[in-house]
Amino acid sequence: MTNNHKRFLPKEIIRNVLMRVPIEALITFKFVCMLWFKLISDSGFQKAHRLRNSQSKIMIFKAQVPRKSESTRYDQFSISCNGEGGRRVEEMQLRRDAFMDDNVELVACCDDLLLFERLNRISQLYIGDPYTRRCTMLPPLNSNYFCHWTLIQDVYTKKYKVVGISFIYDRCFMLTLENNLKAKNPWREMYTQLMPAVDVTSGTLVFAYGKIHWLSEGLHISSLDVAREELRVMPGPSCVRNQCLCSLSEANSSLYVTAPSTFTDQLEIWCLKYKPSGMWVKEYNINLVFLSTRPRSLISFAHCLCTVFSTDSILGGSSDGMQVLIDHQNQLFVYDLQNRKLTLISSRGDEERLYILPFTRTISNVPLSLNWSD
Repeated sequence: MTNNHKRFLPKEIIRNVLMRVPIEALITFKFVCMLWFKLISDSGFQKAHRLRNSQSKIMIFKAQVPRKSESTRYDQFSISCNGEGGRRVEEMQLRRDAFMDDNVELVACCDDLLLFERLNRISQLYIGDPYTRRCTMLPPLNSNYFCHWTLIQDVYTKKYKVVGISFIYDRCFMLTLENNLKAKNPWREMYTQLMPAVDVTSGTLVFAYGKIHWLSEGLHISSLDVAREELRVMPGPSCVRNQCLCSLSEANSSLYVTAPSTFTDQLEIWCLKYKPSGMWVKEYNINLVFLSTRPRSLISFAHCLCTVFSTDSILGGSSDGMQVLIDHQNQLFVYDLQNRKLTLISSRGDEERLYILPFTRTISNVPLSLNWSD
């Protein structure tokens, strides 16, 4: 063969080889040459790589850890499950230099996208993609409305949207990520009354049935259809528990309300079975007395934050994977609703008392140690 002829690997072979490379190495391999950069940056390749390599998914939840000092630290934790029912808890290390030394807080996630809010400035948001290690600063609102933020995928257009709801000013704002973020005013205000005759008791936003839900006074459930800009209010479960301690969560694409008792050691779990009629069914009733693995410190559900989640969405299994995440003082428990087994998964000393905020989401294939500054 003469020197004028060179051997090149076919593009399809290179693609198949890169498909087997771990995500951490892919980010480095992007800069080998222009061909590899285009291959790895292709959205179709990224989606195929996600599906091939996402052997396990993790449940992310947010912890607020007050220190002895006056400052408050926000940590991101994850529960990683495997097929044998094992779990581990790890702390996610997100380098702050990726956010220009800002102290940011994880406020929402959808699929593999993460939404962060800057803590030391007003209304500054970031979108992070752990897969590409890209972090995008979103244009701020023209004023601070003290919004509760969430990140959703529109069920009609399949586009990702950042939604901010201000319960103080009774206003709602939306930003579509696929639109031009450099436009003069990329935020659009939805002109709908947020709270007709009910006051919000929990600012936690839960996305289910293609709508955003939150708890309101009298144990009502408010739902906002972002695509149609419609707000509806429906009654919650007919439980007699302390409504201030109730928590709203989503599992297996259904809404759940956990209702702890203030006088007994019981926890009721209600599921919305038929949304149009607002029919709630009490699916579980947990009694601490009958838990053989209950620690002595856990004497009541009254001061616990309980969130329902499902390992079905994590492991791709059956609906038997229903779990309850129980935050009790400085300890975290997972209760398996099928096996009726309580497991301690995390504990911290009294000097670092752990408070889990009502936030759990499932995302896939995210490295726990991630440096977005690369």
